[in-house]
Parts: sequence; C-alpha cells; structure tokens
Amino acid sequence: MKKKLILTISIVLVFVLTMFIVMQNDEKVIYESGVHSIEVADALAMMYETEFGSGEYVVSDDTTWPLEGYVFNAELSRCENGSALYWDEETKSVMMEANVSDKCYIYFDKENPYLIVDFINNGSGRLYLNSVNITDQINENIAYEIGDILSYTHFQQCSERGLKIYNEYNELIKQISSSYGNSYEDIVLTGEERYIEEYTEGFCEPYGTTTVS
Repeated sequence: MKKKLILTISIVLVFVLTMFIVMQNDEKVIYESGVHSIEVADALAMMYETEFGSGEYVVSDDTTWPLEGYVFNAELSRCENGSALYWDEETKSVMMEANVSDKCYIYFDKENPYLIVDFINNGSGRLYLNSVNITDQINENIAYEIGDILSYTHFQQCSERGLKIYNEYNELIKQISSSYGNSYEDIVLTGEERYIEEYTEGFCEPYGTTTVS
C-alpha cells in the first residue's frame, strides 16, 4: 500500500512538472514586473498593417522593431493580463508597464507621409503633386508617397520667388528659387517633407509662365 501511494505521488509530480515545461516552451512569456523594454522575441505576435488605412494586419517575422514606415498602434496593442504598452521614441522600442508576467500582441500601422501646405498665394502661384493641382488645398494634410513629384508654376516676374520646404522639426531642408523667369527643377519627395511655403522677395510684375515640369 505504501509503495502504491509513493508511486501515485511520483506520477502526479512528473505530470505536473511535464505540464509546466510544456507550457513554458509553448508560450512566449514576459517575466519581469515594472517598466521595461520588450524584446521582439518576447511578443506573442507582432502585427503590421498591410496598407495605410486598410485596418488589415499580417504577422511579421522581423527580429527588430520597425524604425521607418510604421507607427505603433497603442489602441490595438494589448497584453493578455492587462499590462500597459507604449512606444519609447528615445530607445525606439516598445515598453511595457506590468505587475505580472504577461504575453502581448504588438500592432504597427502603416505610416502616412503627408504635406501640410502653407501656400502663400497672391493669385498667380500654382502648386502641383504628380501634375494634380493642390493649390486650393492650403493648410490641409496632403498624402504623398516617396518618389512623388512636386511642381510649381507662377505667372509673374520677380526679383526672387520660390518654395521653401521644411521637415517635421520645422528645419529648412530644401529651397528652390527663380529670378526673372528661370526654370525650376522637379522636386522628388523623399518622405522628409512636412511643410511647404511659397515665398516672394522684391518687386513682382506679370511675366509669362515658369514651371517645374
């Protein structure tokens, strides 16, 4: 009887130990409490949006967090035990605030490049994106993709006139100018552009057409 009891207890212990090992191997668990950076390998799933605004996601097999082209989706990203997730811009990584071990699903949205057009227009200037006139869309977010062409046309002769283009930090990154009818070059957008401004210096008078295209 005693041997039978010992055998039963041994079988139960082996079963419990086996199940613990299987569960540990089958699940990717984040162990530490407090605020800390999550390793990509610790995430139960990392999801990338297929196209901007589609709302459809696919599982990524990346081994690092995306640094370009995607934005962390705090609303969809979640952990099974309720831990808080947020993106740390300084470390370029996902951070988790947790009191218990947790498993997380991390979502990234496709980034939407855009122009905020600050177009100072006195009635003669015209702004185009891929040959489409966007002059009337002043102070609106204009979606664009890397490689798109920005063009500009005006109908006056000025001592100097052109476009100033700024990045998201309001730093001037490009400037094109024309004096007395000199032609512009096409501006190939790189993804850095966030704000564009038409400027005029000196006296302007009617004069033909100047175009980028």
